[in-house]
Amino acid sequence: MGLFSKKEKSNYYSLDKILSKNAQYNIIFGERSNGKTYAVLNYCLKNYFEKGEKFAIIRRYSTDVSPSKIRTFFSAFSLSDDTKPTLVQKYSGNSFEKIVTQSGYFYPAFYDEDVGRYIKSNDWCGIAMSLVDSEHYKSTSFPEVTTILFDEFITRQQYLQDEFVVFMNILSTIIRDRKNVKIFMCGNTVNKYNPYFQEMGLKNAIKQAQGTIDIYTYGNSKLTVACEYCGERKNKESNHYFAFDNPKLNMITNGAWELDIYPHCPVKFDRADISFTFFVIFGDKILQCDIVSHETGTFIFCHMKTTEIREPENEVIYNLKRDNNPLHFQGLLPRDSRKINKIILTLIMDRKIFFQDNDVGDIFYNFLKESQNVQLQ
Repeated sequence: MGLFSKKEKSNYYSLDKILSKNAQYNIIFGERSNGKTYAVLNYCLKNYFEKGEKFAIIRRYSTDVSPSKIRTFFSAFSLSDDTKPTLVQKYSGNSFEKIVTQSGYFYPAFYDEDVGRYIKSNDWCGIAMSLVDSEHYKSTSFPEVTTILFDEFITRQQYLQDEFVVFMNILSTIIRDRKNVKIFMCGNTVNKYNPYFQEMGLKNAIKQAQGTIDIYTYGNSKLTVACEYCGERKNKESNHYFAFDNPKLNMITNGAWELDIYPHCPVKFDRADISFTFFVIFGDKILQCDIVSHETGTFIFCHMKTTEIREPENEVIYNLKRDNNPLHFQGLLPRDSRKINKIILTLIMDRKIFFQDNDVGDIFYNFLKESQNVQLQ
């Protein structure tokens, strides 16, 4: 490509290790800007020009696949230092120079000097899709798509309602009855408590060591998921810009999981100061939340519960799943008018809530965000 030396290229992420696992799902997460997405896009282009196989790029929202956004997806593959061909030229045998977009589709294109503009191929090589528009694709067939990239599948913002199911539906639309499709899911280490790890049974993902690949299988099925926590880029020169004493920046510099800084309990209290206890269940995590009446005021203290709830039918429990027990709440919702829910939400809104550690705070606030997707019945 002419943009990087061999030494620089070797410092970026490579698909070689995860492709050797020959899994249907390839989940890749790590630090920002380490080349995860670039590596998959490179794989997509090579597959198209060598085998005629097409690709689909999935993002969460329509704005993520707007014309102004997607026209930049392959810009790096059209750049040259004027001494070497672009990667598009190299892969296409010099038939095309760049990738252009039209109506959400990607096309190879060449520059026609006679008309003074780029002329696109008659055949598209890829398509950009969003989860929120998944219903729009159901009547369309994609038999030539063999590579799917879901980029930025991890977010610190709110996930869609039943997002995992929406993602599975869009995969079903593309795959149909075929078995030659490879799926890549790329994300930055911004939120270890995302729904995909839970829904896909990736039980070790949040504890996985950097530079390792875990393989998951599912009973007697042929499904295989390869889950890679990218190793840290060595000697990244830009790291000195982020050398402040802030642990949240570790995600940028070395790919460590980003955690917000949450308030820890400022006072010591006794068991006798606990006036009420409720529980929050989020995935396989259980939080015990004690309402403490202290001489300094009333507040909530949240900590991890490492054992099962002894008598769940007699406890106030917040869960994203609905049941018929009147003591159980489906999400922390302002529109639920029950008295204890109002008390708890008032303490949270008044910032009178403290946490055992930042991990517990992250679990709790991820539960709050997911609660916004709950529909009261």
